[in-house]
Amino acid sequence: QALLRKPSRWSHSDMAAAPLVSSHEEVYRVVREKQLLSADELFDLARSRAADGDRRLFLYCAGASGKAKRNLQSTIDVIWASDAGLPGASASRESSHAAPLTAARLSELARLARRAPP
Repeated sequence: QALLRKPSRWSHSDMAAAPLVSSHEEVYRVVREKQLLSADELFDLARSRAADGDRRLFLYCAGASGKAKRNLQSTIDVIWASDAGLPGASASRESSHAAPLTAARLSELARLARRAPP
């Protein structure tokens, strides 16, 4: 007796062409390009993109409960602390991390540090 399978609405070529979850490299690039500093900022962007139909970043950021993963902030911290070993990423002397902090930037970092953890 042959097993009857309900046809999938996704073909194998569709799955290969469009990954279901953002890669670490994609997240790295988004965080750097958008200059995101907090898990809340990244998660808000992920929710916004999901509302527009692209759920890949949301699936990367969200746990099984649909809330932000607990390690999301540490992921962002690692992205800003080093080149994270990703192609095309380098910590240069001209980077914002090598330059002295401006008063405005120091104030922003202090505000982020005072926020309660998620």
